[in-house]
Amino acid sequence: MGSLGRGAIPLTLGLAACEPTTGTNALVGDSGFGEETDDRWYGTTDPDPATQVGSEGFWDCPTEREQPVADPGAPIPSLGGASAIDLTAAHVGSWPLQIVDPVAKATLTGSLDLAATDTWRWVEVAAGVPGCVDYLEADVTGALLRDGSPSNVLGVVAIRSDAARLLATDTGELSATAAVWGVPAIAGVIGFRVEADLTPATLDGHAAYVDCTPSVVDCPNRQVVGQLSSAR
Repeated sequence: MGSLGRGAIPLTLGLAACEPTTGTNALVGDSGFGEETDDRWYGTTDPDPATQVGSEGFWDCPTEREQPVADPGAPIPSLGGASAIDLTAAHVGSWPLQIVDPVAKATLTGSLDLAATDTWRWVEVAAGVPGCVDYLEADVTGALLRDGSPSNVLGVVAIRSDAARLLATDTGELSATAAVWGVPAIAGVIGFRVEADLTPATLDGHAAYVDCTPSVVDCPNRQVVGQLSSAR
């Protein structure tokens, strides 16, 4: 993974009307967009190339541009015809967590409750990169609970046809986080986050201290303080 390209920050940028995307960015047989230029579900505002092009997003995929989803209830062809609303709803909600402390070797209980914020973006990735296809980003908020101690998180769920990922950062003070998850042991820590692979029924990831901002997907250094898993 690389830079999220402001994935955790709501954007109002979009893309001027262009031809449907059907190249290497799209999955076989699907276009990323609607087939008609006057019947599209994404935005029509020109992006800022200086901040949109060349960053790295989820799945180590270089980002070409991002655009707001103007009609979140409309079908997205490259995601099986499901809408942004339905796709997000399938991946948020309540997750009962099993938390394994890698130091104490203890198994704890917890939960993660996620909710959509009604902000979606369509992310176009660079053409010709193996394994990279355009994907949907949904901004989310949530509450993370470990053994009865809660914290609030803010982040994004990235969804493509074959995978989904969560990146959610704790919005509280690090001192409060340390009282629950332990004092960080790496230098330069500025955040605490949950990173996980998602399906509608499973979550597999970790909670970690990191040395980067929420806008960066793959931090140079992280200290995992809890392995997270869930099935619902």
